[in-house]
Amino acid sequence: MVEVMISETSTFPKLLEKVSILSYDKDDMEYFVERIEYQNVERLKLFVEKFGDVVDDLMDHYQILVILFELTTRYPGIAYVHHFKGILDAFLESDHGSKLIQTSDPSFPTTSHLIKLFKLNTDDMLVEEEQIKKTVFLMLSYGLDVTLEDLDTVYRFYGYCDLFRLLLRMDVQFCDRHKPSSMVRMYCDPSTDLEMCLDDSSSIASLLDHFNHPKLKQLCLSSSNNQIASIAKELPQVPLLAEVARNAARKYIARGFKIETPKQFYSLLDQLAIDRLSKSMIALEIKLY
Repeated sequence: MVEVMISETSTFPKLLEKVSILSYDKDDMEYFVERIEYQNVERLKLFVEKFGDVVDDLMDHYQILVILFELTTRYPGIAYVHHFKGILDAFLESDHGSKLIQTSDPSFPTTSHLIKLFKLNTDDMLVEEEQIKKTVFLMLSYGLDVTLEDLDTVYRFYGYCDLFRLLLRMDVQFCDRHKPSSMVRMYCDPSTDLEMCLDDSSSIASLLDHFNHPKLKQLCLSSSNNQIASIAKELPQVPLLAEVARNAARKYIARGFKIETPKQFYSLLDQLAIDRLSKSMIALEIKLY
């Protein structure tokens, strides 16, 4: 059946009409998985729709989602990206979409892999971003886990956006092997001390948008990046009162309510009886400088 699905002949649709039950064993399932990247997308959709019991069995034994993303490192290029997306959608948009997500390793950074795949292989930024958001939102509705790496990748490529804001309000899987950027640490943990973040050169420009700190300013003034140095030079002599109040509020909430996760922080912040502007400032949604 697998080879017929892959072949360019018209045999598969005819075979599909005549076969209602498939006999298979573990070796057959393994072969299906090994050849999954060669599948004809339209035929795969027909297979998934008709042989749901086989698909369920496959997902019980193999992490199809993880396997698909791991294959993408071997086949770069725009043509493969669209083919991969078709295979992913064949499962994701079927009745088995929820199981595809829920049988996957919760620590696997699915969103990060999806973004990097598209960013490295497509030129149409608008189409690519819309496709990513649509797919991620669908996977989240099925219970996709969010990792710290996912947050880091979303922020690195898109900055503070609707998707990033949503992910901050999910249960985030923390992994020791991934060190996030300083700005993402700030978003995830309101008790983070700014001085602990100054060794991350990739976040300096972003930190300048929100903080007017002597050590940060001095670091930027001595930067070889003229634009960063110029921005630092234009900062006020002392921090804005709004920054002082915001920093105090973040630390008070973190310590007073024993905040341990981003979800706890943003859920509490969303419920506070304060105006929308103040909430946005405390959440670092608004740039002060």
